[in-house]
Amino acid sequence: MPLLVNRELWLSDDVYHFVPFSEYLELSEAEQLLVDAVQVNGDAPLEQLLHLAERFEAIAVEFPVLRDGRGFSFARELRVSGFTGQIRAIGETSRDKLALLERCGFDAVELAADKFKREYLSAYTEMSVRYQGAVDDPRPMYRQEEPA
Repeated sequence: MPLLVNRELWLSDDVYHFVPFSEYLELSEAEQLLVDAVQVNGDAPLEQLLHLAERFEAIAVEFPVLRDGRGFSFARELRVSGFTGQIRAIGETSRDKLALLERCGFDAVELAADKFKREYLSAYTEMSVRYQGAVDDPRPMYRQEEPA
């Protein structure tokens, strides 16, 4: 499965072993200390994740179906709360969402191998004007001429 990290293509990833967040919560404190990456979906308790986020180097946010947008909110809340580790989108992601994923705080995206093409990398730069604010620039368009 191709992985895009900070807009660069990685053909394999053996850096993190993601543990489902629900399983992480059931581990003993000693076992929890060994976990550096968790996987969540839209049903995960966000407040609890935010409270524990500093323990992790990476958090994978699952998109179970294309129309499920809860993952965007998870990434935004993680970044706004100060999480600096990797936030990875997994599951049903697509080329047309790459730039929005990045704007919400994702810095890594797994894409299905059978759907991926190198041209997908251009999706990050196709939109030069953004009307709404986001994690990368919270100012709406009418304020973007002002100094940040």
